Amino acid sequence: MINAITLGRDNMARNRGQITRKGPGKFQLRVGLGEDDNGKRMTRSKTFHGTKAAALKELTAMLAVADEETHLTPNKTTVAEFWTDFIESKMSISDRTRGFYAERYEK
Repeated sequence: MINAITLGRDNMARNRGQITRKGPGKFQLRVGLGEDDNGKRMTRSKTFHGTKAAALKELTAMLAVADEETHLTPNKTTVAEFWTDFIESKMSISDRTRGFYAERYEK
């Protein structure tokens, strides 16, 4: 029989999800997503309002999304950079529409 003590902490199964009570009917859900290229831990957090049982179901859903690797990793794109890329990608819009978008962006 294999003993967890002989294996050490690195080989033990780790919980990737965590529920922390933040108040009556309010929970913080946290899911571990592994490490990035630099070895820094990646996590996703969410505040959940409801019962603990419902929070556990939501945590399970968050873990399933993490397992499917369908979570989005945030990037450092600014709104201005995003807007410029968006406008440049819209080749089929008319000049009038492009002008309308530019007016809205400047506000």
